[in-house]
Amino acid sequence: MNSETVGLENLPNLFINTIKVENIDQSIKLITVTVCMYDEVPHTWKNRSFGINLRMVAVTDLETSEIINSGTHAEEISNFTPYLYLTKSSDSMTEMEYLGENAAGEYKKFIKKFVFTINTDENPNLNIYCYCVIDNLNFGIKEFDKFCGPISGERVFQNGELSDISGYFYDPETNEEYGGPVHAVGSKYYKGSRESETKIEVFYVPEDNMKIKGTVLWNL
Repeated sequence: MNSETVGLENLPNLFINTIKVENIDQSIKLITVTVCMYDEVPHTWKNRSFGINLRMVAVTDLETSEIINSGTHAEEISNFTPYLYLTKSSDSMTEMEYLGENAAGEYKKFIKKFVFTINTDENPNLNIYCYCVIDNLNFGIKEFDKFCGPISGERVFQNGELSDISGYFYDPETNEEYGGPVHAVGSKYYKGSRESETKIEVFYVPEDNMKIKGTVLWNL
């Protein structure tokens, strides 16, 4: 745990902790997305009256998902007419655990759940995205009236099949998993949401998708 995981950009990082998929009937699925954030002690964002909200966006259109995944979009992804998006206050998050100390200080973990249903016969593809946002800045200019932080994403299912592969980024400088935002340049990944003068390369490591949890009875 380090400050990169909390977030070094203008808003804290928001992560997808778990995704639970349950059958309601043959085609209707109940999706529970648990997002998480980390904070230092004393807190850098929790209960600091910054007006930070958590936004979860569900996208069922593959073309839209490809645009979002490319990182070339210039507007908030909830503007892409997604399947749905849900917003909750960061101050309503539940404190989960004390993560101990290291050279950088103490850290705690906070979570929040988003719940919705989806008809997989009508929507056989689903990607989930989450990020922090400050809404209603009231500048009177659409592009400036909200501010969004780094985006995390996870493929839940494609063509009606649950995703069984996910991954993480590895930082060779620290020999640890890197939890902050990244951007792609060609086939390589670098720290940060956008290009900068200092390029620090990280490496994507695919692994089994352990974020999708619970008993998934996909075919009744």
